[in-house]
Amino acid sequence: MGNGGGGTGSAAIGLMFAVLCLTVFTLITYTVAETDRNLVDRQAMLVRGYYEADAMAERVLGEILASGGGLGAVGGIRVSSRWDGGLNAEVVRFHAPVSEGMVLDVVAALRGDRFDVLRWRMLDTSDWVAGSDLNVWEGY
Repeated sequence: MGNGGGGTGSAAIGLMFAVLCLTVFTLITYTVAETDRNLVDRQAMLVRGYYEADAMAERVLGEILASGGGLGAVGGIRVSSRWDGGLNAEVVRFHAPVSEGMVLDVVAALRGDRFDVLRWRMLDTSDWVAGSDLNVWEGY
């Protein structure tokens, strides 16, 4: 009886399955790479914004020291100050913008020709909204 031609159909099906698997893995790899690139771009923008805000905060503190304190605004940044008897120094506070929804919060104590940094941290200023679309099983 016939011995030829029986394996070509199964080989073609196997080849199509292999090509389909490679196509799916390629799409998954591309999607993961695109997501990682977006995450790295956002992180780079945040780091760049932080260092720009850091440099701006140092300029503001330098201008405050040069003027002897008591400035209301420096370089477009509103500066608040108050005398702190416990520290025996004028305490200044201001926010340097890092990105949309993030600021660098700076609090420093001015003592003559120098300042002591009391706080230098990033703050999230965006409004937090609790999600209400989570379906949780409440039992019987």
